[in-house]
Amino acid sequence: MYKLLNAVLQTNIQQDDYCIKNNILSYSYCRCDNEWCTKKINIYELAFQCKAWAYRNWYHIDTSISYGDIDYESDEVTYYCLAFLSRLDDKEHIMDRNKFTEEFEAESEPKAIFLACEWILNKERNYNEIKRVLR
Repeated sequence: MYKLLNAVLQTNIQQDDYCIKNNILSYSYCRCDNEWCTKKINIYELAFQCKAWAYRNWYHIDTSISYGDIDYESDEVTYYCLAFLSRLDDKEHIMDRNKFTEEFEAESEPKAIFLACEWILNKERNYNEIKRVLR
């Protein structure tokens, strides 16, 4: 997750320099002047920034709610959020909404978005590594 935070927030967060509590992400990073800075962001705002980051990287993320488990004895329903990820095709960021690349399931919308963005980050990192090796 910290690699995604660095990409989206354009910081230099280390692996153990963040925590999420009560829907707030607190993170620390070292600025250029070697001063440590601590910031906080609501995870829903972070999720929005992640979707914007994905869009700048030629991906579109749609989310929707889905039924999970149904406990018929207590009438409790568990809901999940699905994040649908699709690759944008041209400079106008036009896409075919029926052609999804990947689907991610999580217990909340931010978590589903974070999973989709981590997938993008890993895919792009692998693609850049292959390009580097083939040079």
